Amino acid sequence: MNTRPKMTARRGPAARGAVRAPVISGPDSAGARGASPIPALHAPAPAPDAGPPCRAPGPEALDEALNVEALYEAIFDDDSFAALPARLARSAGARAAIIQWRHVDFSWEALAYSHHTPAFMNLYVNTYAAIDPWTHASLAGANTGRFVSLDRHVSQAAFEESPFQKTFLAPLRDDTVHCASLALKTLCGDGVIRLTRGRRAGAFAPADLQALDVLAPHLTRLLRVRGELAAHRHGALVARDTLDTLGIATIVVRGDGRMVHANLVGEAILRRRDGLSLADGAVACADIGSEQRLTAAIGAATAANHPTGSAIAIERGSGQAPYLIDLTPMGGRFRRSMALLTFRDPAVADRSLGARLQSLFGLTRGEAAIAVDLSRGLSPCGIAPKRGVKPGTVKSQIASLAAKMGCARQSEIAALVAALPPSGV
Repeated sequence: MNTRPKMTARRGPAARGAVRAPVISGPDSAGARGASPIPALHAPAPAPDAGPPCRAPGPEALDEALNVEALYEAIFDDDSFAALPARLARSAGARAAIIQWRHVDFSWEALAYSHHTPAFMNLYVNTYAAIDPWTHASLAGANTGRFVSLDRHVSQAAFEESPFQKTFLAPLRDDTVHCASLALKTLCGDGVIRLTRGRRAGAFAPADLQALDVLAPHLTRLLRVRGELAAHRHGALVARDTLDTLGIATIVVRGDGRMVHANLVGEAILRRRDGLSLADGAVACADIGSEQRLTAAIGAATAANHPTGSAIAIERGSGQAPYLIDLTPMGGRFRRSMALLTFRDPAVADRSLGARLQSLFGLTRGEAAIAVDLSRGLSPCGIAPKRGVKPGTVKSQIASLAAKMGCARQSEIAALVAALPPSGV
């Protein structure tokens, strides 16, 4: 049973595991790669050319090679977007082009790129993007709507002394030292389109930047759309992972009971079909009385006027303790009525509870185990045989842990332990 919403896979380079875009040729493209000790991190290149350093063509040639229509096609077509960096680099006389996005949590994502392999880009975005001086310089001058030569902001000497160059590029014998970029800042994150050249190719001259600026307004729009789409995907994945980390089941349903989403714990419970299951896409109960309670509770939580939450018990065919389910009305940004079901399987022990009690209250391992047993309704006489000691010994340990937890009675210990949020660990 597949109850999780499917994420449409991007067909960009990182998703397919290989760079689809054409390999960039020209004198700059071979400057560093011929001597690279790790060729797997770069796409293969032709042999070096002894000709003069390459320069970007004029505005007319650039527009002919990479026209506005191609840019807007890349907004909606994944294959066109994947090929765009190579076309942009080739048109600008650059070694490589990268379109990257910084999410609001300051994690980076490579949206599309040329020349580099997925291994190189994964290493870059996960480890080195945060210390990349070009990235910081790009974002410092964002939203100008123009390409900027970063040689003016980060000198070649400063770049070569940077940890980014020394710990990332230099070990790969990558002589990339020149960069031009177009940057954008939005509420959803920040985007950068960067073009790089090696030492032999020379810096981006004013004429090069003028040629690139012909397409800058259109590239800015593309960067905004593609970046904000990536931001929404990123947010959805973070939200899903957050729910999956919880040690409780979360199931979102519509007013008719049809499931919208379930986290991993919720999926596992539905698959067991012990009291709860999916029937034609809707959450259903095996017990008639439980089904009636669930239907009524969902109806109240998704009512158009004054939705109200509630809690119900769902009986289980296995004879285990019933699920105690909280139903909470959901509205929010969806602007349609849904209900959130949260509960845990009482038959599944929280394996991290003892360790968390030790950390929280300074209990010994034995004291923590006794506290957990008290929360499950056991008495000192019931706990003693489990631990192989006399009831008097258990009572002494209870007195010690009660003092550490600030409790006067066993019932207070049990209530305090039960109040701790469940862990998914």
